[in-house]
Amino acid sequence: MVLLWPSKYVGLAGIYSAGKFTSAEGRLIVRTARSSAINYYAGIGYIQVTTDKTVIGVPTRFSDSGMSGVIGVEAALGKKVFLYVEASAASIELDAIVTSGAQTVKATVEYAPVTIGIGLVMTVF
Repeated sequence: MVLLWPSKYVGLAGIYSAGKFTSAEGRLIVRTARSSAINYYAGIGYIQVTTDKTVIGVPTRFSDSGMSGVIGVEAALGKKVFLYVEASAASIELDAIVTSGAQTVKATVEYAPVTIGIGLVMTVF
């Protein structure tokens, strides 16, 4: 994850993750300046999700993309260390029509549309 705050209230985030699913997401986020210790933020983004599965003996790539939303809390743990706790949601449907010989099926892979994230961030500058 790369998190940039070019201004006090508006930031950009880029997230890449790999595992059962591979996802890449870009976000535009806005935060409040309520205190020096705790701030709230919210944003919108665009996410791309892919995974590979074998369906009826055929290797199949499932892929979808769409808008995402995030809300979270930023807590200062020190001068350069911050804790981020967030919830994000996206409408992703991983469906594919797979054909093997005379057999055709519609396959679906379950994807959690809501995620909870916790991160510890140390600032560089």
